[in-house]
Amino acid sequence: MTTPRELVEGLQHNATASGNQQLEQRLADTALWFHENKDRIPRDDLRKREDFLEKGFWCLLEINVLLLQRLREERGSKMLYLPAGISARGDMRKFG
Repeated sequence: MTTPRELVEGLQHNATASGNQQLEQRLADTALWFHENKDRIPRDDLRKREDFLEKGFWCLLEINVLLLQRLREERGSKMLYLPAGISARGDMRKFG
């Protein structure tokens, strides 16, 4: 099983290896931020924990937007990965 520290280190290595592209860097930064701060808020301070989780949620939404942008870029190229059983039909440059 991968530990949280190993996951963070792997994401940081991936970000560096990718040339610090925005998606990879944001994912690594968010994982590190969450890992370093998750235990700093006392369990009984629900308001602060809620704020922390809300910030994390917005970070994850931003990562999803970056991922969708990357997908759109890839669909415009011949490099699109399709899982087994999925076929590409129609205009792959059009999203939605």
